[in-house]
Amino acid sequence: MKKAISVIIALFLIIPFVPVSHAASGVTVTGFLLCDTDCDGIVTMRDVLALRKCIASIIPLDSINRGAADVNCDGAVNMRDTLGLRKRVLGIAPAVLTKECETVEASQTSSLICEYLETASGAPLTEDVVTSFVDISGTSLYFGGNFETGLPQGADVTLIDRSTGRGWIIENVGENYILPALIPGHTYYYFAVFGGEVIAENTVVASGPVRIIYVDNKSWNIRDIGGADCGNGKTIRYGVVFRGGRLDGGLLKQTDDALQYFRNFYGIKSDIDLRRDPKTAGPDSIIGNEDDEPVVSSPFGDDVEYERFPVTAYAAGLTNETSAALYVQILRRITNEVASGRPVYYHCEAGCDRAGTVSVLLDALCGVSESDIAARYELSSFKNTQEFYRPRSYNSPNGFQGLISYLWSLGEETLAENARQWALGAGMTNAEIDALIDLLTE
Repeated sequence: MKKAISVIIALFLIIPFVPVSHAASGVTVTGFLLCDTDCDGIVTMRDVLALRKCIASIIPLDSINRGAADVNCDGAVNMRDTLGLRKRVLGIAPAVLTKECETVEASQTSSLICEYLETASGAPLTEDVVTSFVDISGTSLYFGGNFETGLPQGADVTLIDRSTGRGWIIENVGENYILPALIPGHTYYYFAVFGGEVIAENTVVASGPVRIIYVDNKSWNIRDIGGADCGNGKTIRYGVVFRGGRLDGGLLKQTDDALQYFRNFYGIKSDIDLRRDPKTAGPDSIIGNEDDEPVVSSPFGDDVEYERFPVTAYAAGLTNETSAALYVQILRRITNEVASGRPVYYHCEAGCDRAGTVSVLLDALCGVSESDIAARYELSSFKNTQEFYRPRSYNSPNGFQGLISYLWSLGEETLAENARQWALGAGMTNAEIDALIDLLTE
């Protein structure tokens, strides 16, 4: 019996999120771990006792996590939940949610992006391939495919990842609320409460080749790096590292509630800023100045660790001693944060060049093929119809192609081996590289 309980506790070992209020829209997002009523990161008999005290009015309801306590997912917390929780702790009932209802598929990628990636996979990108898709792309096509719930204004949504037991309560949603970007391959359950009654529930199977993140109406080029095929039976993990553009100023400045929604749902704990210091660099983008004011902390909030690494993009950055040393620091920082269970967001100005270089290094080290790296890199061309977001990879000797050519020039047989060779030359050890790969792949 002790062994069964230990297994269940291990399945639920995760740090809960902190609730945050969305002031403009009135939406509140609270993360939870199913059955972890006392929010200590594990599920034990203490959770049963806390739930019993709450139901008996010995302790207030707000002293426990409502989502975690609603074990049978009926929108209420009562004695039935106590019985269900006890069965899970004792190993009598499954540790993750098994409630059955209508199942729907929700692609996390628009049909345009799916078609593009299928066309680009396994073959070198050419100008014709890229422009045939990019010329017709735009924000609506880039973000298509997310699941619309059709809910009324003011409903409360509980969303649970059946694969992990991780869940969220999203309170006071807008009309026809769209579920956030889910992890492809995971199965979710959600139910909505309105006027004290459950008005909708579904099992949602997330699909799609890439997880594109939408933040408010100004989202620029934000993606989960997960899902890439590493060629050895493994893929890059979802939900641990995100990449994109700035969120803190200029045309791309997000509202505080949008930032907190992004932080809480995706669990961002570390902000890696690749931009230059505006006091010495000045403006370098059509989007606006590098920073409206010097940035000293993360726009996600003071509890998200922030650090700036002012790198140079592409081969010029990897061959410059100062910039190369910064890239090594970034790789080490990502390793340490992921090892500590702290999801990372790295970004530059638009999420294309400096962020793209970090992405190429991570993909290449993990064994992603050159064609897949190029196809993923080129997704930056799809997010907006502005002229600045041109096809970027097929003819760029000082950009992407120059970076790939430089890596191949290091003389190893595979791109992964060449990326490792660069990292070793820049100061990393084989043990550090292996640790990074192990953390990023599954």
